Amino acid sequence: MIQKKYDSASQVVSDMKDGATLLVGGFGGRGLPSQLVQYSWSKVQNQHPVKKTRT
Repeated sequence: MIQKKYDSASQVVSDMKDGATLLVGGFGGRGLPSQLVQYSWSKVQNQHPVKKTRT
């Protein structure tokens, strides 16, 4: 297993490859790495924008 240490959540996300799986620990608000989740979601939205269609 490769272990890396980062100074910020944005560095973690910038090193993630497309299709990577992110496993995080925590329970509810206390243990949830909210910045990491936020940066990860932003990266997904930027790489794969959702196309709005009319129905």
